[in-house]
Amino acid sequence: MGVEPLVSHFFVFYYGVLADITPPVALAAYAASGISGSNPFTTGNTAFRLGIAKALVPFVFVYSPALLLVAEGFHGRPFL
Repeated sequence: MGVEPLVSHFFVFYYGVLADITPPVALAAYAASGISGSNPFTTGNTAFRLGIAKALVPFVFVYSPALLLVAEGFHGRPFL
């Protein structure tokens, strides 16, 4: 597909982390509603509205891998 392996793995990992606040999983939002005593549906919708911009970030990584400090031919050497 023309994407560096590290970038593609980070793309998938980012959405896995994002699943805690966005529906349909929204485990963190559900737990927060239980702690605060609010409606889980309302808390989930609020978490989704606040987190929708985060859903676009992985696409920025794909189109600009320099943000991840990944260059062509990067073989895991640390930047010093």
